Amino acid sequence: MKLHPLLARLWAQGLTLQRFQVRGAEPIQFWCLPLELEDDLIVDLQGLLSEDEQVRATQCRLAPVRQRYQIVRGSLRLLLAQTLACAPDSLQFNYNAKGKPALDPKINSAGVTFNLSHSHNLAIIGITRQAVIGVDLEYLRPLPRLESLARRFFAPEEYHALIQSPLPRRNPYFFELWTAKEAYLKATGAGVAGGLAKVILAPDRQSYRSLPDQSRSWQLISFPLYQDYWAAIAVGRSRETRD
Repeated sequence: MKLHPLLARLWAQGLTLQRFQVRGAEPIQFWCLPLELEDDLIVDLQGLLSEDEQVRATQCRLAPVRQRYQIVRGSLRLLLAQTLACAPDSLQFNYNAKGKPALDPKINSAGVTFNLSHSHNLAIIGITRQAVIGVDLEYLRPLPRLESLARRFFAPEEYHALIQSPLPRRNPYFFELWTAKEAYLKATGAGVAGGLAKVILAPDRQSYRSLPDQSRSWQLISFPLYQDYWAAIAVGRSRETRD
């Protein structure tokens, strides 16, 4: 399929792609999208949104938040359309009770799944097939209440490992744990309310030790992104289809 002109313009303004291979599953397209774009490109991305997406955008009271939503959703339409070889405006989405979007099955015979996240001036979009996927991105900002947050949201063994780590390491350590947990909860569609403390990482923090959902086989990809971000990808497949 020919590259959509708007997608070509996104490439020119900093859109990047990495591909990750996970065991027994389709490769993951991992897109990094800068949120500081030229004004005319932002306007064109806004024009890709459906009527219900425009309504959702108006519910964002702060103009910067509203603009980020429009950039990310317009870009998502372009990337999914490129994957499915269709027009961006032909895509239809369904939403679960927590608001997680998914492609309408009527237009998604290929089983394409996706998830997105944004923080500060960057967004990430993960796309794969025949698996559930969740992604999370966090800007590595200072957290004055780091220890109290960790005590509240992390498993006891994770909290103790965090506070026993060297002081300069604690802030990135916190976000490494947080993104991995939230990526899983976004993949399942539960969101943060699904229980961060119930999602427990293995000591190497590159796999999960304990999870609420035992019906799937889960893999975790966790890594620093550029100098100031941490990203995580959680991918789950039905155990019946596992190799």
